[in-house]
Amino acid sequence: MYKCPLCEKEFLKTKALHGHMLKSHLTEYRTNGCKLSSYGIFHAKHHFEISGAPDGFRPLDLSNQLEKAAYERGYRFLYNGDCYTIDEVKSRGWI
Repeated sequence: MYKCPLCEKEFLKTKALHGHMLKSHLTEYRTNGCKLSSYGIFHAKHHFEISGAPDGFRPLDLSNQLEKAAYERGYRFLYNGDCYTIDEVKSRGWI
């Protein structure tokens, strides 16, 4: 289930959410490059199994400017206020 970051309408697939963003929120969506990843939403193929991760471990939220800046520097996850790359969390066994 995917939720629109602007109006919170729910969709089963990212493709449907993308279409909704184009139809209902085009101006704002364009300012973010027409990419759901700009809002921290990734297609299922980009999801990772995080069952071995500690509580509070999560992907970066790209709607947060500080976390977006970290993402642009190569970080992908956040835990206890620290950012981690994919390789770092794999080496810790979190994904």
